[in-house]
Amino acid sequence: MPDTRDQRSRQSKSHGSLFRLIAASPSPMTMKQLSMSLGVSLPTVYQNVSELIERGLVRSCGEQSSSGGRRPNSVGINAGARISLGISLAGDSISSVAVDLQGHTIYSSCIARELPRSADALADLLQEETERFLKATSFSRGLLLGVMIAIPGFIDRESDTIFNSPLAGLSDIPITLLTDGLPVPAYAEAAAVCGGCAEYHTRPSDCNMAYLSIEHEVSGSVFLDGRPYIGNNNRSAEFGHICVEENGKTCACGNRGCLETYCSATRIERDSGLSLDQFFDALGRRSAEEREIWNDYVEHLARGIATIITCFDCEVVIGGRICQFLGPHFDNILLHIGERKLFNSHDYPSVILSKHAQYGIPLGAALMLIEDFISHA
Repeated sequence: MPDTRDQRSRQSKSHGSLFRLIAASPSPMTMKQLSMSLGVSLPTVYQNVSELIERGLVRSCGEQSSSGGRRPNSVGINAGARISLGISLAGDSISSVAVDLQGHTIYSSCIARELPRSADALADLLQEETERFLKATSFSRGLLLGVMIAIPGFIDRESDTIFNSPLAGLSDIPITLLTDGLPVPAYAEAAAVCGGCAEYHTRPSDCNMAYLSIEHEVSGSVFLDGRPYIGNNNRSAEFGHICVEENGKTCACGNRGCLETYCSATRIERDSGLSLDQFFDALGRRSAEEREIWNDYVEHLARGIATIITCFDCEVVIGGRICQFLGPHFDNILLHIGERKLFNSHDYPSVILSKHAQYGIPLGAALMLIEDFISHA
């Protein structure tokens, strides 16, 4: 007697793969193209497509041109059938991005304001931001999959708690304290993981990547074989606490010489007495004082990135608040990294700047909900 559970599992997998393929395609696809791409029968494709059309997730795009014979029908994603919202909490701002099923940004917002230092006040702020999004757009709440909150700190997934978030002043706080008051389903993830997801979204599903997030603090995430690697205790990729200066400056973590102490956005603002915009403007005018700070910054940044490459042997993406200013100085940064190659090899992993300088973290947060929905549709 056939195992019906195994059969249902294969059908569900085929269903999810079909929806993912349609969602990822930049143009409508015919039933034959879907069948050949997935290696499943045409009747199975027709059945699954019919179900997706009935649910409003896929739409018929009419007949395609043909060199002869019957014109094939094509289907495409109904991108606006579901949307998701990502909210990023930074030390001095709150940013939001909403995306549709194809990952296209349909809303973005950044408001300068200091984060409140209590869970209750932060929950009120998140509710206010969610309601502001709903009022500013014409989307019904039924289309919104939910809100993903990007937390600058550690998330303990087993206990659903914010283990530690110095910027938000939170420690051992249940995530539900922030999410229960929101008018839609809400979740939380570490900000650096969200930023990495935004970068990883456009890459092959099996590639490896390290994401270095440089904001008020320095953190990161690692993606191995298509999945974020979180470590045994949910604390992987804490790149900000790589030692880049033996017996160096004391870090907030209690150790000395951490990358965060030398390469955070806060370090530049503190040592120069300028905002990032003012600092890089002065640097462009070759100010001697700013040049001295910058040379020290690049030296320690190169040490940190070279260490990441030595550990993971994969592409490194630099993202976060600092990224938007690095373009004119990036060749010099790469030169310093290259001087620290462990192996003098032509296939040394690349280091690139993020494609999403300002909104990468909330974008990645929103994309995580879309990805989860497509996987289980």
